[in-house]
Amino acid sequence: EGFEKVTGYLFKNDPRVSEEVEKIMGGNVYKTRSEILLEEGMEKGREEGILGAIDIMLEMNCSESDITAKLVKTYNLTKEEAKALYDECVTQTV
Repeated sequence: EGFEKVTGYLFKNDPRVSEEVEKIMGGNVYKTRSEILLEEGMEKGREEGILGAIDIMLEMNCSESDITAKLVKTYNLTKEEAKALYDECVTQTV
């Protein structure tokens, strides 16, 4: 998306050049450091939010199976990911 904008701008007088550059560079995705940091921050925030949700469900005396099932459904996690996050949360609170 960003690459297409750049090539479109640089080669606005010759769209054929823009198309050829996109063909050559297609598939190569370059991320800026700020994009990488943003993704990492969002992932960390998501994980902290999930751990907070687990804490709340534990306070409500939900069972492990209920909590992991809810995590799978709500956060689109695998059962293994949900179990790992549950275990992480339980060990942090003990």
